[in-house]
Amino acid sequence: MRDVNNGWLIRYIHSNTASAFFFLVSLFVSIFCFYLCVLFIISIVNPPVYSTPLDTNNSLLRKGEGNHGHTSNQKNPLDSLSDEDFSEWFRGFVDASKKKLVVWGTNLTSTVGEKFTRKELAMVKLAPYQYSVLIGLILSDGWLTFASKAHKNARLGFKQSLSNSAYVWFVFNILSHYCSSSPHLTSNNIVGNRNYCLQIFTRSMACMTELHYLFYQNGVKIIPHNIYDLLTPAALAHWIMGDGAAQAHGLIICTDSYSIVDVVRLINVLIIRYKLECTLRFHTPSQPRIYIRQRSMPLLINIVIPHMHSSMLYKLGEGCF
Repeated sequence: MRDVNNGWLIRYIHSNTASAFFFLVSLFVSIFCFYLCVLFIISIVNPPVYSTPLDTNNSLLRKGEGNHGHTSNQKNPLDSLSDEDFSEWFRGFVDASKKKLVVWGTNLTSTVGEKFTRKELAMVKLAPYQYSVLIGLILSDGWLTFASKAHKNARLGFKQSLSNSAYVWFVFNILSHYCSSSPHLTSNNIVGNRNYCLQIFTRSMACMTELHYLFYQNGVKIIPHNIYDLLTPAALAHWIMGDGAAQAHGLIICTDSYSIVDVVRLINVLIIRYKLECTLRFHTPSQPRIYIRQRSMPLLINIVIPHMHSSMLYKLGEGCF
């Protein structure tokens, strides 16, 4: 170094740089050890609080995770609540000793006999399969009505004769999460004869009111324009179980109460979505019906039979037995 120009400067920089490097390394190691000691002391003095089942459920409901059946473009009704309001609502109606009303999800159990507030019922969104079943019922023998003028939300009513009581219980088991009572016996007079029926009602809820706005216009049942999306295989199955009638060469769907325009709209869905051969027939000049040809019956059976109750298979004719 002594024989090199400015060798003293190179020697000075080398020695001081090395010292600075080892000083910084020692400093960082000391800070890291100090930080670990502080965390250890804090953990002893103030133990961390782990998530409770309530907190876990809150996050699942908030984020829309878990066993959900809704599409991603649907808005979670719980997002509008503040954290404080959500916690108060959640603790108020979730009790391990009671049945739970699922506002967002598909893990449904019967809530018959349970009571819920209007706010709780307003947040309920129908699970996809139950929604499809409701569509099929509304297309056939189900109806949406308001229990009284004081009720702002609609409810679904559905009834069948006692000969179809097994089917009523089948439907009830699917929709019991939204019902406050079990099926009950009712009667009516037809041409002087008293007929007994089994009837169910759902709770009055905002989600039922949405269906009422969709399927009713000026108090008359109609077919909505988005019926192509609504008429799923499950909906089609329940529609046939309600209004279907097997024929010697095909199947008739009794759509007597709908207009010709609405019936044609339904036929288009059956032809385009399900590739079924259908034609328009008239029971009377003002009562149009849908006829599904015999050669389309094997395809129809494959579509709907997974969703049908065994007591209603006769609606499809002998080919499904």
